[in-house]
Amino acid sequence: MTGGSPFSRPWSLTEIAAAEGMDVGRVSRIIRLAQLSPEIVTACLGGSADRETLLAAARHAAPLD
Repeated sequence: MTGGSPFSRPWSLTEIAAAEGMDVGRVSRIIRLAQLSPEIVTACLGGSADRETLLAAARHAAPLD
């Protein structure tokens, strides 16, 4: 990103990855996980959801492209 407010335009995954010092694939996975419903996150963090539930939800998260 160049100049101005960081909120002045949408950032690309490549720009986010560079700014955070991460791989683009990792940024993509984090963003997909951030789109999970609060109920799924609560169930996973609270231990009432198993690993397969989280993996299935992550696979079905909306694509970013």
